Amino acid sequence: MKLSFKILTSSLIIILCSCQNSDNNNNINIIKNVELEDEIEVTAIHEFNNQVDIFNPFKILNINENYLLISELRQKDFFHVFSLPNLKYKYTTGDQGRGPGEFITPPTYIDENKQGIEIYDPIRQTLRFFSINDTSMAEYKETSLRYAGQIEPLNRPKKINDTTYFADYGTSLEKTNREHIALKPAEEESLFTFGNFPSSDLKGFERYSNFLKSNVSQTNGNRFAAFYMYHNRFKIYDDRGQKLVDATIDEYRHTTSNNSGSNYLYRVTAYESENYIYLLGIYALEEKIYDNPDPNLQTSIEVWTWEGKPVYRAKFDRLIHGYTVSEKFNKIYGFSYLDESTIFEYDLDI
Repeated sequence: MKLSFKILTSSLIIILCSCQNSDNNNNINIIKNVELEDEIEVTAIHEFNNQVDIFNPFKILNINENYLLISELRQKDFFHVFSLPNLKYKYTTGDQGRGPGEFITPPTYIDENKQGIEIYDPIRQTLRFFSINDTSMAEYKETSLRYAGQIEPLNRPKKINDTTYFADYGTSLEKTNREHIALKPAEEESLFTFGNFPSSDLKGFERYSNFLKSNVSQTNGNRFAAFYMYHNRFKIYDDRGQKLVDATIDEYRHTTSNNSGSNYLYRVTAYESENYIYLLGIYALEEKIYDNPDPNLQTSIEVWTWEGKPVYRAKFDRLIHGYTVSEKFNKIYGFSYLDESTIFEYDLDI
């Protein structure tokens, strides 16, 4: 139940692909991932059972190296704020409703900005901006994010810079082979579309679901990457949508894909910075990770450069379902559905 909702609602040397729109298989690089390091062991366990109830963690996010935010998918009290680096619990906020500062549906697309966080509201088709301090979260701006002729809410929008956002395209009813669309806030006309779906006989939502992606953007706004969840493949683009890297990863690949009845997951987004992309390595059927978590399984951390080179990979000492990174404090902070009111802290050493 958890991942099916979460996914649908939230690479050593590579020869760069020429900047063209074709996704012909002849243009795909095959690269080798780094060797899997020994598992990393937790350095601190922060339990909050007596302070805050976290029942269904959805996203964990480092906010400007000042705060740690955990969001949940529930009707009330779905934001929990902690200080960094000591993880002192600050407060819980967030209500479902139509009043000031409230949300019609629990937020699923959340990103940090200089003041705090920004959230895409799919019902209003807007971006909402919130400042965060030690005692409260306050909305200070709202702007539209949509395009003329849009059929459905945006999926997986990502900020490139203050004037450009990329989002998934070709999600169901649009008759296009394009995978992404570029938008300018408060403007009705889209800037451009880019990227092509990999070759397949699938159409509409079935195609979109099979080639579901985790989208990440470089914090300096120069690059955008899409990692396919059900395929061992990723693409990297510049800020104009020109393809720089298209690669499959030469390691164990599951023999069946999503459309043939298997939900085998490779990796999903965890965190991004100016220099690195941090991914949650899963390598298991999604039901064994999310629907009925297998405590014997271990997920992993993967670190890639924005040129598409893998630099680090190691297993966690337990089943971690989501994490964020503090490069300032050299820490990883993660949560597990097996112990939901706990934050697990690891040292980051790359």
